[in-house]
Amino acid sequence: MSEKKKSPKKSLEYARPEPGTFELRAFPGVVFRFRKITIDDEAWCIDTLGGAIGDIIRREKERAGVLCRLYFHCLTDEGKRHFLPEKRVEVDYENGGEKEVVVSGPRLFMQAIDGGSVTEIIMIARAFLKTIAASRPIDDLPEDLKKSVMKWLAEDKKPKPEPGPMGSEVVDLRKGP
Repeated sequence: MSEKKKSPKKSLEYARPEPGTFELRAFPGVVFRFRKITIDDEAWCIDTLGGAIGDIIRREKERAGVLCRLYFHCLTDEGKRHFLPEKRVEVDYENGGEKEVVVSGPRLFMQAIDGGSVTEIIMIARAFLKTIAASRPIDDLPEDLKKSVMKWLAEDKKPKPEPGPMGSEVVDLRKGP
């Protein structure tokens, strides 16, 4: 008697990618990686940023500082080591003069992102969405996030144009999404 092989469940769960990676011009040759998102990260996000990860992404699109804290939190420890807190002397605008301050990892991370480069910001956002998809079944994502993840996963499978100086595709911002 021949035994039939069970076909895999038709679910997007089996199409999970690896967590996302990205590069920053401020750190040539360094590939930053996100780690898979855990329940602990969801709890941290609710306690610290005031909402679940999906809610923060949807609601904070205009507030880079909040997203950078979330992105920094989900970096691997190896990536976070590039942003260890450091002491700096800054101008005290309230009283004049200078003051010594400690600049933390999330703020250093935000300062390392080339603000004039929409490409870097897009690369980080895509890498983070890929990480969300790698961390849980895509079927479990809210519909709007699922559509974004599926669109970007499909784009990842398309042939890539010649890499730019950062090893990423060149983005023509004149074209629509």
